[in-house]
Amino acid sequence: MRRHPTLSRRTRSALAGLLTTALVTLGVTVATAAPAAANTDAAYWAVVDSAGNLVRSSGAVGITRFGTGRYDVRFDVNMDLCSYTATVGSPGTSVVYTPGLVFTASGHLSNRNVYVETKNLAGGLADFPFHLQAVCPGDPGYAVANASFAVVNGSGTLMRGRNAVSVTRFGPGRYDVNFNHNLLTCSWVATIGDPGFSYVYHPGQISANQGRLTSFASYVETRNLSGVLTDYPFHLQVRCPSSPPGTWAKVNSHSTHNYYNGSNLSGVNRLGPGRYEVRFTRKMAHCSFVATIGDPFAGWVTTPALVFTARRTDTALVYVETKNISGGLADFPFHLHVSGNC
Repeated sequence: MRRHPTLSRRTRSALAGLLTTALVTLGVTVATAAPAAANTDAAYWAVVDSAGNLVRSSGAVGITRFGTGRYDVRFDVNMDLCSYTATVGSPGTSVVYTPGLVFTASGHLSNRNVYVETKNLAGGLADFPFHLQAVCPGDPGYAVANASFAVVNGSGTLMRGRNAVSVTRFGPGRYDVNFNHNLLTCSWVATIGDPGFSYVYHPGQISANQGRLTSFASYVETRNLSGVLTDYPFHLQVRCPSSPPGTWAKVNSHSTHNYYNGSNLSGVNRLGPGRYEVRFTRKMAHCSFVATIGDPFAGWVTTPALVFTARRTDTALVYVETKNISGGLADFPFHLHVSGNC
């Protein structure tokens, strides 16, 4: 995987002010917003529209749009040691009709930023709205198990994490990420993303399932868009039952089967192939929604698939769509993490 030469973190931070000034001079969007109140799940998150506007957030204070499909989201703390998961999703109640992909990395302007790229299925940069959630080593406000995460490079090396202890790589694109606590009743979301502040050039798809070897692991598969198992770096975040509880769901629903489990969850309504309303016991209007294709049981998803999120008019609902890699609605199991004052 080709990578850009990278600056040292110190050099990158020193250039941040100069770069931002230059971007404004050149007409690049640099949007700002006041941070929302603290939440009970991921402490840092942002919901961004396709034009690069920060619609709502917690801990995010601005965003720089470099150009088509390229965004640096600025937070109020150092993000270099954190993990970043994201989903293409509407900021409001509309549907993202054209399927897209999202990738993450450390910020390009400073160590307080998270870099996000959105692409079409051909791998070209394209503007899409997205939901971003970051989990950091010292996150306050919720159970230690709900701050578990791992950042892994394509060769299967654990680069950083919290409660993550090792990675077992079974072969191209197949990884068991091992933690120091049982994940059997937990959920997890994952995003293809660079461990540093470089790029993922070739588009791919990711799924996260129960561990192959132990219940203390999450099994992650990464594939290219042709469905071939291929090594990609990724960010993985875990949530478990805790007190106080977080807000999440894992769902496996189709025409003959309906399974769901979660925290602050009251039910799931399947509207048709690949279309779901996930109902929680809290209001969802001021939250973010990150989802990942993944089997809630010991199985795994063997074909590439995509997942998208949005709000509903009924603010207790999160709308989720799952699609095949051609963009057609199709049933796939998924994990959903909600962050915000819900």
